[in-house]
Amino acid sequence: MVALAALNKPHAGTSMAARLNNMEHHRALRAHLHAAAQSLDEARTTLHTPAPSRPPSPSANPSGPDGTPHPMPHPGETTITNRIRRLDLLAQADRLQQLGSDFDTLKNDISNLTAHPGSELLEQLTPKITQTHRLTGRTLERLTELGTSQYAAVPGSSASLAALSSVVESASMAAASLASAIAANPLDTTDEADHKARQSSAAPRQAELLTEATRFLDLSVTGCHFVAGGILRNLRAHPAHMPLLPQLTDAQYTALEKIGQDGTRVIRSLRGDRQTVRAGDGSTIHAKPFAVLAENRLIRVPLRGTSLVLDVTVTAAGQLILDMHKPARTPTSAPPKAKPAAAAATGHRR
Repeated sequence: MVALAALNKPHAGTSMAARLNNMEHHRALRAHLHAAAQSLDEARTTLHTPAPSRPPSPSANPSGPDGTPHPMPHPGETTITNRIRRLDLLAQADRLQQLGSDFDTLKNDISNLTAHPGSELLEQLTPKITQTHRLTGRTLERLTELGTSQYAAVPGSSASLAALSSVVESASMAAASLASAIAANPLDTTDEADHKARQSSAAPRQAELLTEATRFLDLSVTGCHFVAGGILRNLRAHPAHMPLLPQLTDAQYTALEKIGQDGTRVIRSLRGDRQTVRAGDGSTIHAKPFAVLAENRLIRVPLRGTSLVLDVTVTAAGQLILDMHKPARTPTSAPPKAKPAAAAATGHRR
């Protein structure tokens, strides 16, 4: 805050161009600090739910073991309850996978920035900082929901929750590195010689900060995928916490196995009235088992849009079935009866 205040004080001998440059820096920093403050407000709202303001009743104030009533909270005071959320843990794992993919996309976008220091780089970095704050907020939502749900009671979940907390930290550090790159960014001035000198001195520092941001984002990618896989590992290791999964026929399970090997695509006709599902090995997956898998959310098909080729992947629920469940195989005909050992060995006697 001292640095921001100093930008408003013109120093003796400072040129008008330099003052304008400081003012541009000031505006940019204020915008990014405002975005960070909004993210913090959303996080506080998510993490703390104020108690409803209604008069206490005797039944709402149970007594302790010695018969002494528990102290009542003051009006407006935030209370912490032991209410456990019942979540679809497999859907949470899918959201974490998607969150990791979004972190990865942002990381690649920042790695591919080609702008030189100046106003062009400012324009390119501004939306990236905003996206980083949004992803940090989404990570906080996942952490809050999982940490207050039945997942916290699953043995081994503490490691996943700790890893997700680290993702919040690494994402925040990435945003801080990008903000530092903004602070080190020299904006365009009318003094061409001064501008070029400042650009050349700022370029190495900005490159270092952008590389640092991508490294933190890469840690966020790894953390999200680790936690998503950790949910499945914990459920497999402790079946008592396993959610109900649909029973599949032979054809449905075979189709799920093929899709789980990657490379499966939905190919639509130019008119859009027909589609073919091709597995990674080139075989065709029939429409009926494919529709059942999609209906039970065991596979993920992107929104159609205008693309004629859509990649199909297995969801967390589908992966859990592949890991733990076998199809309910029913024999098509009765097995042949074995011949008596004696008759098979000696033949008939007269």
